Amino acid sequence: MPPRRWNLLLAAAALTGCATLRGHASASDGCRPVEGPLPLGATTAGMGGTYAFTMVATDGARAGKRVTGRLVLAPQDSAWLAVEGAAQPFRGTADIALEDVGAVRMGDLAAAEPGAPGVAVYEQHAPSGAPTVLLRLGAGSNARGAQPFDAGFTTLFVRRITDEGFAGGWRSSAGSTYPIRQAQGYFCAERVRP
Repeated sequence: MPPRRWNLLLAAAALTGCATLRGHASASDGCRPVEGPLPLGATTAGMGGTYAFTMVATDGARAGKRVTGRLVLAPQDSAWLAVEGAAQPFRGTADIALEDVGAVRMGDLAAAEPGAPGVAVYEQHAPSGAPTVLLRLGAGSNARGAQPFDAGFTTLFVRRITDEGFAGGWRSSAGSTYPIRQAQGYFCAERVRP
């Protein structure tokens, strides 16, 4: 991903609504928006696993809609860990109807190829040590190499990571296509124990 595009995504992370898991309710019942940055000591180290995944739209044509599905994250192959100023510690797949909340599907969510996974986790640390963690959905958004500056995207901005899961805000845009389609909201991923 070109450095300018990565910087724009990081700026969008700062402006995106936040979410967290509440108590021990299921992701679909306990998923609520909250404000606050990802804590300084947060790490992606334990994010591998299977999750019940909920996305809620707060803005866009499907505002007020909620969708649930499944998200699976596994460690990324060592040859694919580095990504222009960031790391990609996990890759995975998702089974969720993005369109139901107005989000754009940028390629196959079930793609398992390390160089263009259906889901990819990106981690970056500021000089202060402050972490930024985001997930991009769709193999088209995660393919290595040059990408159009005005391409569509669906990106999750992580604001909370616990042993039980992670949560945050999301944004989606169809890019420069007309009519302009954009949506945003919050999400929760609750770990599914074997």
